[in-house]
Amino acid sequence: MNLTYYLKKHPKKFLIVDFDNTILKLDIDWLDYINKIRNVLPIVNEQFFKKALKEKTSPVNYLQNLYIKAYGDEILSFFINFSSEFESKNIKNFVPNNNLISFIKKHPEYVFYIWSANTLKTIKKYLRKVSILDKFAKIACRDNLKFVKPDPEGFLFLYNPNQHKKDYLFIGDSDSDKKAARKAGIDFFLIDYFAK
Repeated sequence: MNLTYYLKKHPKKFLIVDFDNTILKLDIDWLDYINKIRNVLPIVNEQFFKKALKEKTSPVNYLQNLYIKAYGDEILSFFINFSSEFESKNIKNFVPNNNLISFIKKHPEYVFYIWSANTLKTIKKYLRKVSILDKFAKIACRDNLKFVKPDPEGFLFLYNPNQHKKDYLFIGDSDSDKKAARKAGIDFFLIDYFAK
C-alpha cells in the first residue's frame, strides 16, 4: 500500500521513520557486524552467551539488549563505540529511497522523527546528503538509547505524553521495526522499497 493512501485512510500527526533500509540503504556488510559482535559477547561471559542462545534464535539486537540489562553502562559503551567505528569504516555508499525522501520534503504538516539502531553521526551524515536533516524534530538512535529495537525505549524517547498514541505511525522495513511498534502501542507501516 502507498504511504500517502495509507495516511488518507488512517490520519496521523507524528511519523517515526526507521533509517537504514527505509530512508536509504547503506552499502555496508551488516552480517560482518553481527559476526563480530557475536564473537565478542562470549568473551564477556560465555555461560551467559550460551544461555541467551538457547532462549531465542538470538538475533544480535536481542543479545545486545540482554547484555545491557545484565552488565549496564560498561557494555553499552562498548556497543556504542563498536557501532560508531564499524559504521565509519565500512559504509561504502548508499542508495536513497527517493519516493520516501520526496514525501518527507513535501509534507511539513507532519512531525517527523527517526528511530534507528544506527549512530547519530551516520544518520546525520546521510540525511545531509539527501537534504532532509532539518525535517526531523528528534532522532532516537544508538547513541542516546540503552536498548535497540524491538525494545520500545526509542518510542518513549520521542513520545510526547500529551499526545494520543493513535496519532503516531512507525514507518520501517523489518520484523524488528514491526515488533517495536507493537510494543510501543502504535501503528506500523511497512516500507518495502528495498525488498529483494
